[in-house]
Amino acid sequence: MPAGRYIEPKEIREAIVVCLSDENRIQGIRDAAVLAFMYGVGARREEVVSLVYDSFNSDYTMVTIYGKGRKERKVPVPSSVQRYLYGWQATHISMSPVDLTPQSPFFVAVRKNGSLGDTHLTTTTIWNVVVERFKQAGLKPVSPHSFRRSMATNYLDQGENEGTVASIGGWASVQLVQRYN
Repeated sequence: MPAGRYIEPKEIREAIVVCLSDENRIQGIRDAAVLAFMYGVGARREEVVSLVYDSFNSDYTMVTIYGKGRKERKVPVPSSVQRYLYGWQATHISMSPVDLTPQSPFFVAVRKNGSLGDTHLTTTTIWNVVVERFKQAGLKPVSPHSFRRSMATNYLDQGENEGTVASIGGWASVQLVQRYN
């Protein structure tokens, strides 16, 4: 499995279409939100599974992520990602077996019977979502790190400076970002 490769925008759209056409509609909505979030924000698996409702501001334009060493960073959420987050939120609220609070896990398991769990996803689940959805879409294999690489490359290609990209991605130095340029 590659450590990370660039994911073309067309590829992420195709993977999301696969998610949204899943027989298990609830799991498909969740997986589309996971993929869109990882692609737009460049979050690590550990960062995705630790998200709670309070991680997001009220309109899903910003997210607070706790990265390596529990370092906090505030990251803009691209508008292209927000609709998938809203879709998951609406599904989660309507289907949750428990009352959701600001500290409730944002992404939760979907059981085989279609009901929702009430605990955080695992990093293994994130890995499986990424690998399986790209495989189902008939795309070249990717790893979760591919989403970080793609986020950095997309920002740099749009003219964003390396310091800002390092801050958004939670990289310790600009030198780590330069390898994506």
